[in-house]
Amino acid sequence: MFHFHLAGNTLGGGHALHGGGRKAPLAALAFALAVMLSPAAQAQDAPIPQRFATMQENTDFPGGDLTPIFNTTLQQCHATCLRLDDCAGFTFNQRAGACFPKSTLGASSFFEGALSGIIRTVPDANLGLAQSVRAELGFLDRSDFATAREQAETMANRYNANGMSEAALLDGRFGDQAVIWTGAAVTVGDSGSAWLAHARALRAQAQRDGQRRFDLNREAATAALNATLRLAQAGERAEALVVMAEAYEASFRGDAALAAMRLADQLSPGIDPDRLVRLREQFGFRLFSHDVESTSATPRICAQFSDDLSPARDYAPFVQSAVQGLAVEVEGAQLCVSGVSYGENVSLTLRAGLPAASGDTLV
Repeated sequence: MFHFHLAGNTLGGGHALHGGGRKAPLAALAFALAVMLSPAAQAQDAPIPQRFATMQENTDFPGGDLTPIFNTTLQQCHATCLRLDDCAGFTFNQRAGACFPKSTLGASSFFEGALSGIIRTVPDANLGLAQSVRAELGFLDRSDFATAREQAETMANRYNANGMSEAALLDGRFGDQAVIWTGAAVTVGDSGSAWLAHARALRAQAQRDGQRRFDLNREAATAALNATLRLAQAGERAEALVVMAEAYEASFRGDAALAAMRLADQLSPGIDPDRLVRLREQFGFRLFSHDVESTSATPRICAQFSDDLSPARDYAPFVQSAVQGLAVEVEGAQLCVSGVSYGENVSLTLRAGLPAASGDTLV
C-alpha cells in the first residue's frame, strides 16, 4: 500500500504520393511477397542457423576442393562455407591466409597451422522448435534474436572442439577454463544443454572478472537465449530463462529480466520464487512518483506509475481515503484524485492489486 498526505500550505507545486499511380503499391506488394517466399530470406530470419561448424586444429582434409579463396581470414572462410549449400567443410591455412571450401570430406591428415571445419546440419525438428519458442519470448526484440544468431554462427571461430565429444568437453568445464570448454561443446552438436552450460560458465566468469563483467553478462544472456531456443522440455527452458534473467539484471535490463523470470515461473512454477518477487518489486508495475497539481482553482493529487493504466477501468475501489466525494481520473500512466481543497489535510492509500492496462498489478 502507498500513502499520500496533503497538508495545509503544501500546494505550491514543487513536485502525399508522387508518381507511379497504382503501380507502385502493386510493385511493392510483389516485392514483399517475393521476400516472404524466398527460402534464403526465411532461413536468414530463422532464430537459429540451419548449419554450424565444429573445428579441429592442425588438421587438413585433402581433396574435394571447391573454389579456393586467398588473402582471407578464418571468419570469412567459415562464413563462406556456411553460405554454400554444397560446402561440407573447409580447411584454412593460417600462415598463407588461404581458404579451401570442400564439397566432400575424406580422411583427415596432420597439417601444422591449418584449421579445418566440419559443417553439420540442424534437424528440421530443432528449427521448428526454435520458431515455436521464439513466439513465447515477446519481451525480446529483433536485435536480441539477431545477436543470438550471430553468436551461434561464430562460435567455431572462437572455440575448437578438436574431435572431442560434447560429454567429454562438458566434463572438463571447471574454473577459468569453463567458458572455453563449454564453448567448444556447443560447436559439437549445437545442443540446448551445451548452450545452457556455456551461459552458466559465462555468468560465473562475469562474477570473477570485474573489468569484463558487463560484456560477459551480455554474452551470458545471449547464450541463455540460444539455450532457451533449443531446449524442448519446459523445465529445462525454465532453467535457461533463470540464467537469462540473472544476466539481464546484471547488464541493466531489469524489465527483460523480470519478463524472463515470469516465463520461467510459468514453465516451472516455484523455480526461483525469491528472485521473482525481488525482480517484480524492482522492475514490475510500480509507483514512480506522486505530486500535487496546483495550477488550477481546485488542486489534484496525482500518482505516476511505470505503466499505462486502463481508461476503461474503475480505479476508485483501489483508492482509500477518509475524505468523501473524491473523484479518480486516469490519464495514461497517471492516476489523479480531485475533490480536495487547498489547506486540507488529506490521506490517500493505494491498495495492492491496483492493475495496469497490461494486467500487471501493484504489490
